[in-house]
Parts: sequence; structure tokens; C-alpha cells
Amino acid sequence: MLSTPMAAASHRAQAATYLVHDAYDVDTRDAEDHTFCGIMFDVHCKSTLPVDELVVSSVWVRGDLGPMQVFCTGGGYSGKLEVPSAWSCHFQAELPASTHELQELSLDPPLRLKPGASVGIYVHSSSEGEGGAPESVVYNNQRFNVTHDDPFIRLLPGMAHTGSEPFSRSGFWGQAWRSHREFVGRLSYGVKWLLWNPEIHSQFPASFRENVRLLLLIHQRPESSFSTLPFEAVLHLLNMCRWDWFQEGAGSPFEETEVLVPVREFRDPYGSLVGMPDVEDADFDTDADSDEG
Repeated sequence: MLSTPMAAASHRAQAATYLVHDAYDVDTRDAEDHTFCGIMFDVHCKSTLPVDELVVSSVWVRGDLGPMQVFCTGGGYSGKLEVPSAWSCHFQAELPASTHELQELSLDPPLRLKPGASVGIYVHSSSEGEGGAPESVVYNNQRFNVTHDDPFIRLLPGMAHTGSEPFSRSGFWGQAWRSHREFVGRLSYGVKWLLWNPEIHSQFPASFRENVRLLLLIHQRPESSFSTLPFEAVLHLLNMCRWDWFQEGAGSPFEETEVLVPVREFRDPYGSLVGMPDVEDADFDTDADSDEG
């Protein structure tokens, strides 16, 4: 048990004790390219700021919807398209059609991502449509190297699914999966910040590090009243300073920082005009035309 104020000062917190301090909504591009049964994509938590974890609370989509599910898998979706056991269900409910307004799918439990971690998200509807192909979930063709990029999070292009059964290999017009597709909608997430400690000093912005150095130098000057504080008390004070308190014009760090790299477009085997980052070996019919998938 900590029995003195000085002992308490030496017991510095590593991360904020509140669940989430700042909350953000990310809206993706919406070109209204396609509607089908689902979309699978990866989300990556960046490490450019002193973040302890991101908490993804909701996915928002639009379309005819119906029996909706959201599945998630750690490390991304690669190699798991048809492996249901690798995924966990975080949302399941019947939703009314919402073709113009985004509908919230609240994740239970929310997704927690540490810096550098990735998660695969699979939004799917089991609706079989009414007399034709399902128009359950809106998604885009890939046009850029990333779907969204900001200081915290990166959304990558993924795979659309045309089968009404989750993870199924069969869909409309044969093969169920369509590569080079993008999630359309919104992702809601919160940020839990790290608190400054000497061992993670390098993870904080330059302005914060400079002010830490300045305060420690002032503490070493006998003529300064600040020098009368015990060294551990100074470290405790710095520990309680938010990472952006020493920034000029401090405020929300949220800016869409994506450097969109346009990619050459080709017609894929289903007739969709999609972006291909590496097209040298692509063997697509550039004259094909179709509305499928």
C-alpha cells in the first residue's frame, strides 16, 4: 500500500484510466458502385501518436440490409475468407431497409486495437433478395491504394461477397468473392491515450519532448523555486500532462491524412472497373462491360 504522498507520486499511471477520451467518426467515399450481400476489409491501428488503444464501437452501412451480421478476426482477413471458425460475431440483428441513410451496427463487444495491430471486419446480410440479386449492402470499386487514412487508423480495400450465406464459396454468377472492392459507410471509434513516462518518452510529439527537457533543466537550477520539488514529483506532474498540451494551436489531432495514390483501372472478370496496384501481370478484358458485382 502507498503510505506517503511521495510514494504515490512514484507510482505513475501508464495509460489513461477513462475508457475513451476522444471519439471520432470516419466516413468513407461513396460512389454507389454496387450492392450485394457483404464486404470484407482490414482496419489497421497506426502508431504515429501515443495511443494506448483504439476502441471501434460501431460500423455503419446502407442498403436493403435485412438479417445483418458483423464478424471480426484479429490480424486481418487474409486466408480466412471461408473459415468461419477464425471469426467472432459482434453484431446480429434484422434491420429495415435504409438505402439513403447509414444505419448503425453497434459492436458487442467493441473491437480493441493496439498500435500496429490489424483486424478484419466482415459486414454481411443473409437476405436473398426479392426476385433478383440482393441489394443488401452498398460498396465501391477500388480506386485508390487505401480506402481511408488518418492519424489513428487506416482502412484498406477488401473483398465483396455475393453469397447470402456467410463465408460461402458460391454466390450469384458463380464465384462469391469479388476482389478490389471498398467498404462504403462509417466507422465509429474512440481513442485511449498513453500517459507520459520516461520509458516511452520517444513516442510523444517533438513539442512535448522539448518541454519535458526544458522542465527537467529548470528543475536542476538551484535558483528556481521549481527545484524545491522532489524529482519524482516532477515526473508525476509530467505524467499527468496530456500529450498535446504543449503543442502550438493544440486541439483535435484528427485530420484526414490520406495520401491517395490513384491506381490504374481495368475491367475485372465481372466487368467492373477496378483499381489494380500491380497491373503488369493483369490479364483482364479491358473492353468487357457488366453490372455484375
